[in-house]
Amino acid sequence: MNENNLYDFDKIINIDHINTILNQYDIKIKIINNIDCDINQIPVLMSNEEIKDIKDIFSHIKSFDNLNNDIINLKNPISTFIPDEYSDFFNYIKSNIKFDNKFIEISESIKEKYELDDYCCIHLRMEDDALDFSSKKFNKSFELMNDIHKQIYINELETLKNIDVKKYICTSLVINENKNNLFYKKIKKKYDLIDKNDIINDYDLFHNELFNKRELYGIIDYIIAKDSKYFIGCDWSSFSSSVINSHTINNKDYNILNIWNQSTNMDKHI
Repeated sequence: MNENNLYDFDKIINIDHINTILNQYDIKIKIINNIDCDINQIPVLMSNEEIKDIKDIFSHIKSFDNLNNDIINLKNPISTFIPDEYSDFFNYIKSNIKFDNKFIEISESIKEKYELDDYCCIHLRMEDDALDFSSKKFNKSFELMNDIHKQIYINELETLKNIDVKKYICTSLVINENKNNLFYKKIKKKYDLIDKNDIINDYDLFHNELFNKRELYGIIDYIIAKDSKYFIGCDWSSFSSSVINSHTINNKDYNILNIWNQSTNMDKHI
């Protein structure tokens, strides 16, 4: 979303491993390590829709204008609906992604530090961008959507508080400036929650370069969440859906908090 805040893909994802999977499935796509041309000279996908709103990217990829182009310059994030015939393959890719060793090493170090073994993991999706998105979607105030999120998460934590299990939280609250930072500090203390946020700066992730590392920190949370015995996710989050996909494949337990559904029902009755 910010071209000045980018990092090399091959230093995050093991590209060779993905290409091996693509080859095994006879998918006529190959991920390349670098581009021998000026990115600004690559034709841009043309559409009447804003790129970030395009759902069916496949029809655009197959369009006549793009048939002879190896790369499509998509400068905005895309939320894509995967066609049914690709869903199994897509889930296989998601569950078999290999991250660079530095992410795995940091994740293992955090698990060791907090003695995480048979632990529960909760995705707390209450950053400002999440609440801005949901408030616009339902045409409700930020404060109202925030109250809904808070109550759902508190109810879940109340259910878990008497269970003797360590609770690791996936969140970027407190690391970055957010309106719910104080809220999180309070529930972290009350429910004895664990996260990476107090110690993450102790790790030399990309040599402490000064770009926003929220998504990189999210990879560490993702690895820890995949290894959890029990996962509690947010029903509208792609992060949560990826972890749930992994738990489903590995026959692990999970629960989905119906935040989106409750917001929808609220919208119908207000």
